[in-house]
Amino acid sequence: MLAAADPSMPGPAPAAHSASHGDDCKVALVTGANTGIGFGIVERLIEHFEAAHEPVTIVLACRNRAKAQEARAALIARYFPAHRSFGERTIQLLAVDLSNTKSVLLAAADFKRRFRRLDFLALNAGIMPVTAIDAVAGAVDLFTRPLVLAKSGGNALVQRAGLVTAEGLGEVFAANVFGHYLLVRELEDELARSGDARVVWMSSTTADPALFDDSDWQCVKSKHPYEASKRLSELVALEMQPDLSKRGIHTLLASPGNVSSGITQGAIFSGLLVVILYILRFFGASGINITGRNGATSTVALITSPDAKALDPTKVYHSEINLLGRKWVVPLTIDQGDAALRRHLVGEMETLRRKFRDLARSEGLLRD
Repeated sequence: MLAAADPSMPGPAPAAHSASHGDDCKVALVTGANTGIGFGIVERLIEHFEAAHEPVTIVLACRNRAKAQEARAALIARYFPAHRSFGERTIQLLAVDLSNTKSVLLAAADFKRRFRRLDFLALNAGIMPVTAIDAVAGAVDLFTRPLVLAKSGGNALVQRAGLVTAEGLGEVFAANVFGHYLLVRELEDELARSGDARVVWMSSTTADPALFDDSDWQCVKSKHPYEASKRLSELVALEMQPDLSKRGIHTLLASPGNVSSGITQGAIFSGLLVVILYILRFFGASGINITGRNGATSTVALITSPDAKALDPTKVYHSEINLLGRKWVVPLTIDQGDAALRRHLVGEMETLRRKFRDLARSEGLLRD
């Protein structure tokens, strides 16, 4: 069982402010870091490394530049009120739209110009295209099978199928899986320079193998594109792990549990969702973390674990919490799927990567 650091005092240790952001400074990159679970990951990483008196640079990779700047300003004001310049070096921004391959390639190139190494990569960003709530079905689930509602949303969430990006990719697939795959491949050398890098893919308790159809691996036709994309993330992470581990890159899976993170893009009133989540926690449902900070428990534990080799890349590390708010991490066994299918899926994604990379090079966006 893992425990993630969660200091009660949010302020940084003064001694850490004299640390140099030089070659020994670790670098963490968190996607979708301006809100929700991503923001919680950043908060707790700051606290961990400050408490350990270790220099670190944390890069917030976000689609919305204005919201990213607001998040950065809030973090600096909270953690570095008397050391603003140090905070500005510690908390940095990277503009990226993970659903757009050109944006990902340009972001990766920008990162390479600014940093030589990458120690921790938290692949947190994601979208869930909820268009409506079936209140009647949700109420039935709440009182007849609350645990199913807590794990997958039951029959309450109605998601839009058929979403495709301007580049012709399944939108949920691009934002939740392929953009992250592309980012890992582009930053592989920087990760390898760490010598002990961690890549954490964000899975979910909703990642049900029964909801993923390999004939629709871009999750376009599915009525559950979010759940299908999370299952695909598991398969991709499992397949990438053996090769990346040869370069000292550890690929791991985390689940944040149930969090009111804004991922439904306003389809669910946040106040109502929080009430529902508290009811589910009262009934004993697993992983009802509610806040992004609590949901970050498993990812932070994987990143800060002193021995990455002791972690099992075939498990999903789940953020757990009890009625009293005590947090811990539980490794969950998952269906690893068919090895040939995993190879096929990663092969298809690699073909896409080369296609879009060649296109970007032909348009003069890439120089190599």
